Parts: sequence; C-alpha cells; structure tokens
Amino acid sequence: MRNIVVVDGVPLSDDHLKRIDLLGNMRIHKHPPSNRDELIKRLADAHIILVSEVPLGRDILRASSHLRMVSLWSAGYDHVDVQTAGELGITVCHAPGCTTTAIAEHTIGVALYFLHRLGEADRHVRQGGYSWERFITPEFHSQVFGVIGLGNIGTRVAEYAKRLGAKILACTQTPSQERANRLGVMFVDLEALLQQSDIISINTELTPQTAGLIGSKEFGQMGRRPILINTARGEVVDQTALLEALRIGQIRAAGLDVLWDEPPDPRDPLLQMENVLFTPHCSSA
Repeated sequence: MRNIVVVDGVPLSDDHLKRIDLLGNMRIHKHPPSNRDELIKRLADAHIILVSEVPLGRDILRASSHLRMVSLWSAGYDHVDVQTAGELGITVCHAPGCTTTAIAEHTIGVALYFLHRLGEADRHVRQGGYSWERFITPEFHSQVFGVIGLGNIGTRVAEYAKRLGAKILACTQTPSQERANRLGVMFVDLEALLQQSDIISINTELTPQTAGLIGSKEFGQMGRRPILINTARGEVVDQTALLEALRIGQIRAAGLDVLWDEPPDPRDPLLQMENVLFTPHCSSA
C-alpha cells in the first residue's frame, strides 16, 4: 500500500481527500515543517507527497528513499531540485495554468488600486479630508501596459489589460508576428518596454537568466515612473535597487506578491514605504 503525505497544508476539498484516500494510506500535515529534520521525518516512509511551497533540495530528496512522486500544488517548480529528482527516478508533477486567472485578476486589481490612488484616497478620508479634486487620475484605457514574460499568466494579464483599453507592450523569449496579431500586443525588447510603459507586470519564470533581471540599470530606464507589479518571483527584481527606485521616484509604486525573503524581516525598510502594496504570495489563491 502506498503512503501518501500532504507535506505542508495543501488546501484539499473533501472530494480531493476521498479520491486520494482510495490510492493509499494518507497522512496530512496542515502546517509547513519547522525545520529540515522535521521535513525529513515527514517524508521518511512516503511514496507520494503533495507539496505547496516547501523547498525540496538535493539532500532532502536523497534522504527520502521511498519517494516516487512529488505532486506540486503550484504552477512553478523552482523550489524542487528536478535534476536530482530525475536522477533518483522521482516523478515531479506541477499544475501549469491552474493559477492563471487568479494571478491576472490580482494584477489588474493592483494596477487599478495604484492608478486611481485608492489607498491615498482612503487615508485622506480617514484623516478628515473630503477633497475629491485631489484624486483626479488617469483612466486605464490611456495607459501603456508592459508585460514581461508572455507565458500562460502573462498572456492572460495582457488579455485583461487589453479588454480595459490599454495599449500592450510585451517582452518575451519567443516573439512572433503571428502571436502579436493574435494577442493584440506589440513585442519590444526589455529596454523599450521599460522606457514606454506606465504599468509593468512581471510574469517571467525564475531562471539563472532572469534572476536580478530588474536592477538599478533597468529602473533608470523607466522613463514614465511606472507602477511595477511582481507576481512572479522575488529574485527577478533586485530588492535593494527597488527600494532606491521607490525612494527617488523612478517608479510611482510597487505591488509585491513575492519577495526575496518570505516572510520578510520585520526590519526590512521596504515595509516602511507607503507606495508599496504587499500581499503574502497569495495572488494565485
């Protein structure tokens, strides 16, 4: 009989639980392990594991002698050493597309929040003000919306932004005129996108090539003080450069669903910036 372990609180419905229970002996952990030893203990006799965000590196996989399948409750899989898994004969499954709509909706919501200065307006009223004329803002259809990474999620973000009337610029590794015509976007290089966009959505996967993709140089190229929204991975943006860009006004605001360190250090100066909206990696929820 297979041992199936839910490692870190993957949200499963009653129907999911019934179906999984038919496959073997199921053990559910509702919270992430507190340390490496606890994780190894959870995996000791597991043949199949369901995982949300717990990192599965080379040493963890090698210590899990019975493991044959890792099922990820996510589209991304950069927290699993897939090379080692392959060497050990462990199948790794992920769920591409499962988070596409939720992340796209989140992105458009954050863009509208900052574009229409809703946080500022809320604080204004709470502090006794009621001057509507202070909050005359641009309309979404007048904006140039840049999308970095045009996979499933980036494509859906572009689709939603286009429905609201924005002009869409996109930077991707696989541009083509056919895709541009089909999606109604204009493909440009990264520098042109940064220079021309009023709103920028980061939707690229994390790879050695995209780590630190947006740094001091790139912030300096942002000619229109854009709103920057990152729902991809924190490491795509140099966080020190981001803080400086916010401080000196190279960008208007940032919506961050991902960070270098999750959760962040409470002393992180980025947490003190009023023009940043934080969410706890929940855009896909």
